[in-house]
Amino acid sequence: MVDKRLSMAEIAEKIKHEFDDDLSCIFNDDNADKLILRIRIKNDDEAPKQHESVPDINKVFIKEGEVNKFDEKDGFTQKAKNKEWMLDTEGVNLLAVMCHEDVDATRTTSNHLIEVIEVLGIEAVRRSLLDELRVVISFDGSYVNYRHLAILC
Repeated sequence: MVDKRLSMAEIAEKIKHEFDDDLSCIFNDDNADKLILRIRIKNDDEAPKQHESVPDINKVFIKEGEVNKFDEKDGFTQKAKNKEWMLDTEGVNLLAVMCHEDVDATRTTSNHLIEVIEVLGIEAVRRSLLDELRVVISFDGSYVNYRHLAILC
């Protein structure tokens, strides 16, 4: 962009001119460290997707994360080589989310301990507490033996 002496506004204007109202462009300032141009499709010719709302869930974010997989041969859990896309929510309603037909209830988790104990019981909340503690402690590279955390939980 510097070599061609182009600005973000010029690029966005050309895209808007070419695609009319089919695309929307949002961009940051030309002086930013990292130049970002976001393009959103406005008019999709296909049938619109239906978005269902779940009570008490305000926003849903998509993120990529590693998944633990059970190895049938060796009989232990290991990190998957491939990452999976997950949905992360703002707000909680574990029961409604788990009952939704498009959600895999066996892989749904929550960090809201009171809701976990009400919906799934004491063993589930113990495991959820253990998982949360491990994430917090390992955040800066610290390590605490599993047995010590399990006794605490």
